[in-house]
Amino acid sequence: VENFKKATLYYGELLKYDPKDNTLKANYAASLWKSGEQTRAKEIFNQILEVTEGNKFRNYNAVAWVLIDKDVDIEWGIKMAQAANELKPNNIESADILGWGYYKNKDYANAVKYLNISMKMSPSDEVKRRLKLAKEKLDESAKK
Repeated sequence: VENFKKATLYYGELLKYDPKDNTLKANYAASLWKSGEQTRAKEIFNQILEVTEGNKFRNYNAVAWVLIDKDVDIEWGIKMAQAANELKPNNIESADILGWGYYKNKDYANAVKYLNISMKMSPSDEVKRRLKLAKEKLDESAKK
């Protein structure tokens, strides 16, 4: 409902229970960003990207997803998903995120390409929906 101040409060509370959850941290940072606290949000995003333990590609994807899905910074999100894909080539998370990022960036050819990769690895209704949207936009742009 785009009440980012309240979302920041709730994500902050959740982080008290699991301060190492980078997905929670990324969502917290996105809500900070949307609340006008871009500097603090960037610090948190960068902290997530600098974490050395665990699967670094997952940290990159956690940041990439919220940057793209929450319309924080699509270009940066695509770069993070590409970096994750370089760390672990052809992983389903990066393919899905790249597809969605390219869609939001109006690069429908790449959106279709990566969402097709994601569908081949692990079909889901959500990816199927996004792929349909991307194909429709690609067809529309080809007619112009």
